[in-house]
Amino acid sequence: MTLNVGVLTFHWTPHIGALLQMIALYHVLYSQFNVSIINFLPRLSVLVRPTINLGKIVEKYRGNSIRFAMRTSLGEIANYLFQFGTEQRKELNHRKILKMLKLTRPLRSLNELKEEVKHFDVIVVGSDQVWNPVFLRYSDYAYLLPFKVDGLKKVSYAASFGIDNLDTIPAKLLTIYSRSLRDFTAISVREQSHVSWVSRPINREVEHVLDPTLLFDASFWKSLASAHTFSDLKDGDTVFVYNLNFEMIKSIEPLLVKLNKYGFQIIAYARPQPFPFQQGLSDIMHYIKLKKRLKIKFLEYINPFEFLHLIAKSRYTVINSYHGTIFSILFEKNFITILPRGKSIRILDLLNLLGLRDRAVYDVNETLKRLKEEVDYKGVREKLEFHRRRSYNFLISAIKG
Repeated sequence: MTLNVGVLTFHWTPHIGALLQMIALYHVLYSQFNVSIINFLPRLSVLVRPTINLGKIVEKYRGNSIRFAMRTSLGEIANYLFQFGTEQRKELNHRKILKMLKLTRPLRSLNELKEEVKHFDVIVVGSDQVWNPVFLRYSDYAYLLPFKVDGLKKVSYAASFGIDNLDTIPAKLLTIYSRSLRDFTAISVREQSHVSWVSRPINREVEHVLDPTLLFDASFWKSLASAHTFSDLKDGDTVFVYNLNFEMIKSIEPLLVKLNKYGFQIIAYARPQPFPFQQGLSDIMHYIKLKKRLKIKFLEYINPFEFLHLIAKSRYTVINSYHGTIFSILFEKNFITILPRGKSIRILDLLNLLGLRDRAVYDVNETLKRLKEEVDYKGVREKLEFHRRRSYNFLISAIKG
């Protein structure tokens, strides 16, 4: 009999990385199991998304001082209206992607979640930052499945904490982690550096596995991106700058100037926001200057498939995101990753695993030299295939075993 498998992840966010890892995990499981995305909608799903809905704004800032709530919500509303068309496109594309998958009924409380999972044989928690201590607080710790259901098998796949230093997690939360994870049949995490930290308090074996997006090769992702093209994209002569805020873009401006002189088309996924006002005004002025001086094409929004297409067709990528790094590797690009502060472990773990540590950049003065250095992908392919098989075998064995 085919097992009923539920996936509990961050399906409610239009974030590119979150959606692509969900699509990957769903497709891996779909070939062997009756799989559904658990449509759990915690308070967290409201807190992290911009809105002009008054009811959602009240919910988001509940418990904060009136002054803080007013100042922050007004800035959020202004930014939302400034990017209204972008936000609408984002929501529309998000809904389209969810329609491609099988979802349960909407669940808005821990009790509803507990009742729903009784219809499944196995619940897979992950991937993404489902065990982030801040996110757990605003989701009733649901991503730890802190309840018992007879006959239910709990498995984590590539769960992430989303922070570098796990020793900063409060003792009270450590108790919740330990008590809940002891009830899991199989546990795996996304960051190699976090394996021993999770294993030690529960005295259990914990596996390190690849992010779900790495369970497929480039051909799978190119097939998804094939219908999402940019007609004015110069194939092979493009530099894609992804997920850098304007402070970072300012810091690599000398690199962008040189690339422009070499004749490369520069496409940047970045958009300044007007608030906070002083910073916003500075960013907008710089945005205008770069568009005029370097003819940079700034994109306000791209959907996950356009993101894939842009990386696949670019000559170089300059990024500071985890999934931007992943797809630069899958599509075998010359890339540099400018490490984000406080969230670099996940990227460094991946680069170290594949022998690509030198693609991480701290000093922006090194960016052009490092970017032009060719990556030897032969060894990378061999390492990636080994860890791909190992990760896939863990997932399937954990569900069937």
